[in-house]
Amino acid sequence: MITVAAGAASLINNAGTNTGTFNISTMNITAAATLNIEGFIGSGGGSGVINVGDSTGPATLALAGGAGLDIQTVLNGASVIQGNGYALTVGGNISGTGTLKGISTLTNYGTINADVAGGILEISGGTVVNNQTLEATNGGTLALTNTTVTGNTIYLTAGTTLLLTGATVDSSLESPGGNTLDVAAGTASKIAVGFFPITGNVEIAGGGQLNIVPVSTTSPTNTTMLFASGSALDVQLGSKGTSGLLSVDGNLELNFGSALSLSQLAGSTFTAPYDIVNYTGRLFGTFTDVTPGYVLNYSHAGEILVTAVPEPTALALFALAFAGLALKRRRRSGSRPAA
Repeated sequence: MITVAAGAASLINNAGTNTGTFNISTMNITAAATLNIEGFIGSGGGSGVINVGDSTGPATLALAGGAGLDIQTVLNGASVIQGNGYALTVGGNISGTGTLKGISTLTNYGTINADVAGGILEISGGTVVNNQTLEATNGGTLALTNTTVTGNTIYLTAGTTLLLTGATVDSSLESPGGNTLDVAAGTASKIAVGFFPITGNVEIAGGGQLNIVPVSTTSPTNTTMLFASGSALDVQLGSKGTSGLLSVDGNLELNFGSALSLSQLAGSTFTAPYDIVNYTGRLFGTFTDVTPGYVLNYSHAGEILVTAVPEPTALALFALAFAGLALKRRRRSGSRPAA
């Protein structure tokens, strides 16, 4: 077992050539420690593991050149794999909570898994070439921030979240339902797919935008986004008609039982109309359940608008008038002429 204590250490294998492999069984990079690596780290075909950070705090695994991890790597707390602009090849598993950032190209032949309930595993910046498995399980959140993902399917199990912040996903998503696709406020992300069924929730915060585009740009309507029964689109509304936006370059299908949840950004003023959905193809169906009080307009081709919501004062006056009418009717029914 190798332990890297607080401070910095280096593991450099044939500097500048990135050839050869360090085979280890267990390496613990303890809290506040940094290990600089260049070259490949493996377990010699065994069940080795690198623990980055521990229960007392995070640690850093930093690239000092091109590197590879053909070993199980577990990030703890807010630990970091810092790319420093170098490339990283993953042949083993990376899991836990923390951030992979500053990696020019992350080529994945193993499994990158956000597997901690309530925790976040983030990939920030650069490009991810996903040749194997990129997933969220056990109630974890996989966050993609200002990065581009290409290659194999991203898997989301029930109870997990995919958080997009300025990300481009050029690969399909697969989920059994009961999960969330979340778009951060004030950012735009893009997913290139052919058929995109939603069985969980899509949440777009105020000023955020989710663009669904075709895989082939030569066929602008070959994409269909489908909200299945039991799924929901959550959109946050702001002032001056600004809102979260779902933009589909293709068809939009809203099955019976799909829901639209609308909320007002704290401190903002309702100023209709709000353009919450755009689509370039055809619209099939409408949302079955909509947050009470909001009025939708489907009549404009290519968009769904939120056009009005009753003001609280108007609702109060309506309720008062209704109560007065009911009282008047009761009085009339109780005042019959004497026989």
